[in-house]
Amino acid sequence: MPTTDASSTMVADRASTIMLGRAVTNHYFTTTISSPSWSESNINTPTTVRPSIDGIHQPQSPDDVTVIQTPLIEGLEHSSALIHALLASFSVILVSELGDKTFIITAIMAMKNSRSLVFMSSAFALFLMTVLSVGMGVAVTVIPALYTHYASIVLFLCFGLKMLKEAYDMVTDSEGGELEFEEVKRSLEEDEKDMAAQEQEQKSVETNNEAKAKDQGNLDVKQKTNLWKKMSETLYAAPIVIKVFTMILVAEWGDRSQISTVILAAREDVVGVFFGSFSGHVLCTGLAVIGGRVVAEIISIRTLTFLGGIIFLFFA
Repeated sequence: MPTTDASSTMVADRASTIMLGRAVTNHYFTTTISSPSWSESNINTPTTVRPSIDGIHQPQSPDDVTVIQTPLIEGLEHSSALIHALLASFSVILVSELGDKTFIITAIMAMKNSRSLVFMSSAFALFLMTVLSVGMGVAVTVIPALYTHYASIVLFLCFGLKMLKEAYDMVTDSEGGELEFEEVKRSLEEDEKDMAAQEQEQKSVETNNEAKAKDQGNLDVKQKTNLWKKMSETLYAAPIVIKVFTMILVAEWGDRSQISTVILAAREDVVGVFFGSFSGHVLCTGLAVIGGRVVAEIISIRTLTFLGGIIFLFFA
């Protein structure tokens, strides 16, 4: 009899243990599945375990980890986009402007005038053009991204193929740079002749006014003549600034570099595009001012154009 009682007690204890285990298991799975932070998409997601209020361990929601990691991930993604936009815009501007008409204009003007004035005038014009181009790119973002994406691909492909064709059709390297340089130089000399003729005409008008004032003794006319003379001297004291600024602005408007900046600003990080484009312009302007003709003769225009075509195709 004692043996039978002991066996019955052991069986009852084992049954109680099994029932308690089933109750704990049911409570665990019911709490886990009914948790609002869990869904079918989170089943295979690695989780950590945290104790609940009632002592039963529950999986930690992946949302808690995501909230902590999101700022770091976003910061890395933003830095990557900024660097990509910076390098893309800098390289595109460099291959587009080095040896271009704007480069040659700056080089020729720096040979005849103050280098610092030419550099500042050209840099300011390019700064303004970069701001306008980036602003146009930002305005383009109102168009659906799908359209701007494929439009930028088509334009970059066209630019790349066009530059490759230009490189293929060019004459030998030494002749190409020299011919381009001399052509722009002749154009500038013609403009300078026209300006000199206008200045001579203005001086003759001033001389006639002074003669009339002297003959007639009209002090008012003489004072007006002196005032106009001072204003003219002030205006012509910095003609190079106005001339270089205007020439660079006109040469860059609608140029390949401007269109490229607009496209990049529409699809890349705006800050990176601005600083990359302006840095490329400043570097090319500095090289043109320091030794533009030497650079134009040393650098192979044909090779540079071919390289530019490859870069445009790469970014397309």
